[in-house]
Amino acid sequence: MGRLYLHRAGNDLLIIDISLVPEVRGQGLGGMLLREIQDRAAAGEVVSIHVEQFNPALHLYQRLGFVKVKTYGVYDLMEWRPASAT
Repeated sequence: MGRLYLHRAGNDLLIIDISLVPEVRGQGLGGMLLREIQDRAAAGEVVSIHVEQFNPALHLYQRLGFVKVKTYGVYDLMEWRPASAT
C-alpha cells in the first residue's frame, strides 16, 4: 500500500519518505499515519519533512500543523512541534 521511512535524530523525528500507491490515496491513510507520528512525538519531539514545493500533499501537511522553516532549491523543510514544545 505504501511506505514510511522515519529517522530519529536525538529528540526529533525526520520523515525520510512517506508515499502511498495511487489506489489508496485520498482515503485518509496518509493523514492517519502523520497523526500517529505526531501523537508519538507529543512529548516534545519535532517532526520534520522535506517536501517538493508543488507536491499535492503539501496541503495535508499544512492542515496538520506543519510549517515551512527553510527552503532548499525545490524543497521546503517543514516542521511540526507539539503545543507543549512551543
